[in-house]
Amino acid sequence: MCRVVHSLWRADGRHTSALAFNDATPAPSFQNRSVGLTDCIDAREEVEASEHEYPPSGEESSVSLGIPFQGILPIHTDYFEYYAGAAHGNYGQFTKHLRLSDFTEITLETLFSEGYREVLEREIRLALKKQFGPDSPAIQFESLPDRFHYELQPAQMVVYFNPYEIGPYVLGQIRIPIPYVSLRHVIHPNGPLGRT
Repeated sequence: MCRVVHSLWRADGRHTSALAFNDATPAPSFQNRSVGLTDCIDAREEVEASEHEYPPSGEESSVSLGIPFQGILPIHTDYFEYYAGAAHGNYGQFTKHLRLSDFTEITLETLFSEGYREVLEREIRLALKKQFGPDSPAIQFESLPDRFHYELQPAQMVVYFNPYEIGPYVLGQIRIPIPYVSLRHVIHPNGPLGRT
């Protein structure tokens, strides 16, 4: 008796697998082992000959403009990617913000003063506890990475995590809205959000 140890689709779209003896069966004699190995080879050849095709690797993306406010223009890029043989594709989003006056990119340093990361991390932890419970094993959030995803909206900043960034694929994109009121003491007074 043999079992499939792993099964995958190769880059050329053909199926391949590795077969091994079933660990639950008693150790066969040398003669029985060679018969079992022949059975495994025959089974592997049958699977490989089946010529199943999967879609090729690929990706798609689209760009959309957000609602401008206070001289800020959000630009959203949504993407979907698939690798041949993967269990499923993956998707995500990233957002850039431009000044409408000169179309230069707005950075976190122009939005906030020193200490903003700690404030954002505290707000994110509170929101994650509220949304998923205090000790959810599905959520793995320690701190914000150097670069993270966020979207500026008229009344709030939304920090978001694409699938697999802090949780499993099944949770999808996790979005944390943070009202500017909660950030008022770290909003740079001369920056684009200084008037909120």
